[in-house]
Amino acid sequence: ASFPFRAVAPRRTFWEKAFLLHEETFRPPDKPRRRVLARHYYDLWSLITKGVAEQALADPGLFDRVAEHRQAFFRYGWMDYTTYRPGAFRLLPPDSQLADWKRDYDAMQGEMFFGQVPSFEEILQVVSEFELRFNTAGGPCCGSVQLTA
Repeated sequence: ASFPFRAVAPRRTFWEKAFLLHEETFRPPDKPRRRVLARHYYDLWSLITKGVAEQALADPGLFDRVAEHRQAFFRYGWMDYTTYRPGAFRLLPPDSQLADWKRDYDAMQGEMFFGQVPSFEEILQVVSEFELRFNTAGGPCCGSVQLTA
């Protein structure tokens, strides 16, 4: 028998994870990061390598809709929401936090990831390439929404 169900489109999931990681780059040192957040880097890597990032970039307005949603429902006092735009979008952890993110990723091996998985360095390389391309070229996806700091 078949039954209907609703699911979030992978291209929206891509932007949700990208925004979460962008926000984490602004997290102040006095607000500790939760454990197992590095899984979002693996997920982002997977979505990029499977072509979902390209679909997300090609979807006019999706970036802006996710940006508006996050600004309304995930309101962090330490976040500068005007950085939700090409040219200012940060996906890579600050150098001072790289070792901590890698420890978090390594601790999840076998617990959340199975089989062959890329190293954290391989993941960051792919994410870095996407970040550079997005910040340089942008696309039809984004930039029309008015955001506040």
